[in-house]
Amino acid sequence: MKLLMEYYDENSLKNIVAILGTTPDKVVFFYDAKETKHSEVYSTFHTCRKYIPHLKFEVVTIDCHDYNMIEEKIDRYISDNQGDDIMIDLTGGSELLSIMGYKASKDKGVEMLYSDILKNSIINLYNNQEKYRTFPFELNDVIEAKNGLIIGYTSEKYLLKEKEHLYALSLKLLNNVSRWSKTCTYFQKNSVENRANSIYHFEGRMSNNYPDKELMYEFQKHQLIKHLTFNNHMIRFEYQDTKSMDFLASYGLWLELFTYYSMMDIKEFHDVKTSIKIDWNRLDATTIIGNEIDVTAMYRSCPIIISCKLSENATNADALNELFVVSHRIGEKYAIPVLVTHSDVKAKRMGIYMKAKEMGILIMDRSDILSESFAEKLKKGIKRFFMSS
Repeated sequence: MKLLMEYYDENSLKNIVAILGTTPDKVVFFYDAKETKHSEVYSTFHTCRKYIPHLKFEVVTIDCHDYNMIEEKIDRYISDNQGDDIMIDLTGGSELLSIMGYKASKDKGVEMLYSDILKNSIINLYNNQEKYRTFPFELNDVIEAKNGLIIGYTSEKYLLKEKEHLYALSLKLLNNVSRWSKTCTYFQKNSVENRANSIYHFEGRMSNNYPDKELMYEFQKHQLIKHLTFNNHMIRFEYQDTKSMDFLASYGLWLELFTYYSMMDIKEFHDVKTSIKIDWNRLDATTIIGNEIDVTAMYRSCPIIISCKLSENATNADALNELFVVSHRIGEKYAIPVLVTHSDVKAKRMGIYMKAKEMGILIMDRSDILSESFAEKLKKGIKRFFMSS
């Protein structure tokens, strides 16, 4: 039997990477019951079993501050399972656990491993050679291993079907932000009944704050609305569907869609999603949205967490702090936080830009968004940021 000994770690990536990379028959978690709930340990196993259906689960409780107990329990477990092919992963847990694991294993033929998550590799510590490659899992696996769950995101099937129209519209609106702001404000105020009751017919008076005609014809061209007319100071049209109602009244959504489609076009990234909602406790009886994230993806084994801010005023220290907290909660130092903002941060808001760099946050601002090579700049920025972590 291929057996992997794991130190449970709050950063679930440190456990998931080794388990999925080595594909053992059994994983044995060593954890301190005074500091960690059994359900938290089991959630990591449950996540990995989706990819390794035959995987078995065992736990050994320890006092993570008692080095004698740690060494004794590791030594005893190795002795009791000498007929198995035993590996020990020294990536997670405290320095004390790593030291005692090394001490108990080095003379017993136990293969000692370390997951170099940034290099996508699992190393044999005896010869410092790569033994396994990491497995391309998804963001939801990271969330589930923490007892959470992604409870919603925009349908990939819908977004792919409508890509031509939605991407073209996002380009148009991002190049005409002031006109889009005026138009969106109009529908936020005047289409409440339509959105609340799914009424497809819209009819509104053209006041001083009326929607931009050119943009409305763009919406019709790209099939969000139909039968558009302007006459007698009135605007009339039919929404295509309920999603169209939200699109015309959601100001920042178009930067999210633009970023999402750009990420989808980068082959190095996988599991790209937009508008995800996370419930951080899937084991209770209540569904509570703990965080909403604009765009997410995975680069190798590292989560990419992207916040999109179309409003100039939204790009401030609070936006940076919010992004830092949620990305750290998901992947700690292995998460890649990115702020995509239509604000001219690099040229005009150097204080915010420097603070982002200090916090380890990659910023893509207006100059990047309006360039013809945004996706390439985004890819290079994330990869460069990743290598410097």
